[in-house]
This record gives sequence, C-alpha cells and structure tokens, in this order.
Amino acid sequence: ASGGNTRSMTIDSTGAVTKPLQPAFHVGGLASGLTNLSTSTDHTIVFNTERFDQNSDYNTSTGEFTAPVTGRYHFNFMLYTNTVDTGATYYQVKLKTSNKTYIYILDPNFSSDLAYFTWHSPALLVDMDSGDTAKVQIIQTGGTAQLDVSNNSNYTVFSGFLAC
Repeated sequence: ASGGNTRSMTIDSTGAVTKPLQPAFHVGGLASGLTNLSTSTDHTIVFNTERFDQNSDYNTSTGEFTAPVTGRYHFNFMLYTNTVDTGATYYQVKLKTSNKTYIYILDPNFSSDLAYFTWHSPALLVDMDSGDTAKVQIIQTGGTAQLDVSNNSNYTVFSGFLAC
C-alpha cells in the first residue's frame, strides 16, 4: 500500500511486511567518551552515531527519542563503562521517558574497582504519547568521580521501535 508518492507498506510474495516509515532507530557511540563523571548528577547519554533512524525520531544533539505517535515502544540500551568505583554507594542507569523512569541499580560491592563493566537494560515495553521523549541517563552516588562511559559504538548503544 502507498499514500501519495511515499511507500508506507510493502508485502512481498512470502507475506513478509515491511513498513519503511515505522519508527525504529539504533544509535551508538558518543561524540567523545564521558570521563570522570561527577557524582550525584544525572548524566544524559547522547548517542551520536545513527546506524539507522528510519523515521528521524532520534535527536543526536540531545540524546532523545521523540515518539511521533501514541503507542507502545520497545527500548534496549547497553553502556560500556570503565573504572566503576567500589566506594560508590550505588549507580543507577535509567531509561527516562515523559511518563515514567525505569531504573537499573547496582551496588558496587566488589573487592576492587572494576576496570570494565557493561550495563544491559532489560527489554522494556513502554507507553508513550505523541511528543513524549525517551533518553538514557546514568548517575553515581557517593564515592570518587572516576566513572567513564565509552564512546565505542560497538558497546554503547540505544535502540527502539514502535511495537503497537
């Protein structure tokens, strides 16, 4: 099916359906790594390398995805970090949307600082209204400001799509 001159849906001979304007994005990397992040501050992760953004809903300047339509959106993210401080009280990595904040928490009760640690989000299905935003943030409370977030787009990624 198509509307005007823009193809909005294709059904091939096997019955597979593709929707080239369906909101879906995959971004990774950072303009530069975030280093020695200050404590007790939410730091928004601004992913700046688009692998794809088929409806242009992710902003590489602000790190925010903006829902073009009301619906249920599926999100995943992964952050590759260095020098996780065992002296920190806790770390939180968040998917912050206009309607709710989803939090992954870590108590770094390890025998020594971690040289490398990758944060993986659970698969999240969230409700969003048209114009709502979603972004990834990290915060450390207590300890030394030494956490780094890698700018490597193989390890630091954020993706999402309109599920229904």
